[in-house]
Amino acid sequence: MAQQLGVAYCGGITSTGHYCPLEDPYTVPHVNGLAKDGVVHFYDRPVRKISTYTFLKLVAKVRDPSLADDVPWRRIYRMDKLARQAANELGIRLPRRLFATDRAFVLAGVAGISNDVPMRKQAFDWARR
Repeated sequence: MAQQLGVAYCGGITSTGHYCPLEDPYTVPHVNGLAKDGVVHFYDRPVRKISTYTFLKLVAKVRDPSLADDVPWRRIYRMDKLARQAANELGIRLPRRLFATDRAFVLAGVAGISNDVPMRKQAFDWARR
């Protein structure tokens, strides 16, 4: 999937057979996934919807590094939109229930904000669908 999406991928072991330099006995970034320096660090998992969704969110972070500097509700909204776009590029359909927690978070984040805030209206409409 990473190759089709055009992102660099690290599964925990480099091409030389050594462990990834990010591996640390106290933290294991490949288990939960990490997008760092344009590379998706994520262990190979059985193909399930939740692991695919997690991987696509990491791809979104690699494709748009400005997500890290955004307001939390807007970051989640943009990340989910980019993940869905990547899924469409792969021809994958992700079920709506995977986005339920993110929709609730975005809805709570935009509740008291006026429509003058950038992307507020689009995020609200997306979260209410």
